[in-house]
Amino acid sequence: MKRLAALALGLLATAAPALAAGEVRPIVIGQSLPLTGPAYPIANRIQAGTRALLERLNAAGGLAGRPLEVVTLDDAGDRQRLSANLQRLGVPLAEAYRRALQFTGKVVVLVGFTLAAGVATWALSPIKFQADMGILLAFMFLWNMVGALVLLPALARFMLRPGQA
Repeated sequence: MKRLAALALGLLATAAPALAAGEVRPIVIGQSLPLTGPAYPIANRIQAGTRALLERLNAAGGLAGRPLEVVTLDDAGDRQRLSANLQRLGVPLAEAYRRALQFTGKVVVLVGFTLAAGVATWALSPIKFQADMGILLAFMFLWNMVGALVLLPALARFMLRPGQA
């Protein structure tokens, strides 16, 4: 009961500045669709479905009390226009990477080391197969962690170079 009261008090303290300001900023969702060209019929259905979903969510109070808005840009089915639209709708890749690391990077490191430490103890097992698997799995968990934090963003940066399509 005390934990529930502490949690409610913490949530109220966190939400108080936003409630006091009286400002409810909408959550903006961006999408790029081929609104002109041969794929228009499909894009039109996607746009109508998105609009209907947002109207339904906003009628129910939005998401966490914040209304939702959608910004739709036309890419005409062209990859270069799509790339330009996505860059215009979002933040630069380096900023997106920084935000992702700030938000999830600590958890990835914690989970990677925790899993590796858990299976590394298997190396002390008298069963040869289990000892070998402990070393292999610890190595695998650590390299998956490094891949998620370094290699995948580097690959994304290589593949999403500005000016190339």
